Amino acid sequence: MLIRTLKLLLPFADYQPTETKLLQNKVFAISKGHIERFKKHYVNADGQKKESFEYPLVNFRSENGKGVLFALNEGIDDLRLFYEKLNDKPVLKPLPALAQWRETFHHVGLTPQSTIYRVFHCALLNSTNYENYQHLDSGYKTELEQTIFLENILSNQIINFCNAMQYQFPKGQLWVRILDFEELGFDTFHTDNAASGKVPFLVFNITFRTNILLPDEISLGKEKAIGWGIVRKLT
Repeated sequence: MLIRTLKLLLPFADYQPTETKLLQNKVFAISKGHIERFKKHYVNADGQKKESFEYPLVNFRSENGKGVLFALNEGIDDLRLFYEKLNDKPVLKPLPALAQWRETFHHVGLTPQSTIYRVFHCALLNSTNYENYQHLDSGYKTELEQTIFLENILSNQIINFCNAMQYQFPKGQLWVRILDFEELGFDTFHTDNAASGKVPFLVFNITFRTNILLPDEISLGKEKAIGWGIVRKLT
């Protein structure tokens, strides 16, 4: 199947990688919740506000100190609505004219050949998985077992992405092989502090081979909406 992506550079919006949450909050404030895929939360039946765990179709990033909006499929349409809502507001302007926006089309699907990717600053582990991963690092388990453990989680992340893009394939046909991984330590700069109920994430750089074609610059793992876990094709 084909997936559309669009990267929109904000040349006069200064945002460092540690500040992408600020960029996200500013866009949310401007859109005022009227643009569906910009919504930060959803409200359930009892009126309580909770985090939305759907795959984010609009991502908020930083490149070379400048803000970047990255969108997929319907998220691109929302970016156009967002642009129109700005009208003559100075916030995040000037943006490139709509006529200059160039969408990129990517094939996504299982292939007979494998492809190598690298995912950067990726937080794969939730609290339960982290405890299990710690046990694998206790000296009783091998690096191979750590690798297999991470491969299973990475596979699930790819499956979740495909489900969000409405691409389905038979169970058991996807395979992922980690070629190397690097622990970068714990990072909290995109999260609330521990007093607010959030904890630091262990982040990785991971090089992996898989039998599925993925679009360049999608994100996997936690905090993907604000610049974590960006995937780039190596071969």
